[in-house]
Amino acid sequence: RGGVESRGAIMEGERMEIFRGKDFYSHFRAHPEEMDAVLGPAGDLSTEERIKKLGELYMRKGYFVKSERFFPRPHPGRTKLVKWPIRVIQADDQDFLEHSWFTWLHQRPPTPWVTIASWLLVAFVIGCCLFPLAPHNVKLVVFYLSLSLLVFIAVLCVVRLVLYAAVWTIAGRHVWLFPNLFSDTVPINQIFSPLLEEDRDPKTGSPYPAPGALSRVLSVGALLGGAFYLYSTAPEEGYAVKIKTGHDDLLEMFGLDEFTAIKAGNETQPGEAAGNETQPGEAAGRE
Repeated sequence: RGGVESRGAIMEGERMEIFRGKDFYSHFRAHPEEMDAVLGPAGDLSTEERIKKLGELYMRKGYFVKSERFFPRPHPGRTKLVKWPIRVIQADDQDFLEHSWFTWLHQRPPTPWVTIASWLLVAFVIGCCLFPLAPHNVKLVVFYLSLSLLVFIAVLCVVRLVLYAAVWTIAGRHVWLFPNLFSDTVPINQIFSPLLEEDRDPKTGSPYPAPGALSRVLSVGALLGGAFYLYSTAPEEGYAVKIKTGHDDLLEMFGLDEFTAIKAGNETQPGEAAGNETQPGEAAGRE
């Protein structure tokens, strides 16, 4: 199993691993001697026949089953099927064929990286629970990292919108930068792929029609004119002050401003305050 590439997928609501029949064939074509331990000497059988016999033997023993894509057609907005499906179903036909998908029914032992990731996840959860007790500087680092991520997402959305509007106005095409950025039908490692893609009708595969050039120019011009009017009528002064005020309000909301931090650091516990008070008898004895 270690020599055949496998990927995670979901079958019947459970997380499984799948592999391609052609990878199974490719591995044993390159290493036919590995079949001797299971099938014995080759005899008169060719390598192809032995590979098929090995696959059928594994299927009879219940190591894996033949499966097929849950979504046989590309997702909306895509023209090709993903290389590795996310969801599969068990196929009715259980013949072992080279150009088919198969699902392992036995989970491989977890690697040390799985154990390390599990402990890191536990440490992350504990760190989140202890965040209110973290030093002020640590809180500020987490706050600014989160704020930077939100700003990055906002800027990326603006860039996508500007690019879409420019291409739509000039060429009448519905082209998006990172089209899978907000898609919930692709895994997280594919949200930045492809870089650019045009929206197409999922039924016909042809690009969506666009209005005439004059209509597109007038529409975008109206939007730009409205934005310029709002900008020109807004107060010209005080932007820096408003940004600074908003920044300070956010810090105060989360208890991260300097005044709150200093106040929290200088607070004295009731027991310490009581212990620091001078008793009347002690004061009299010192006189």
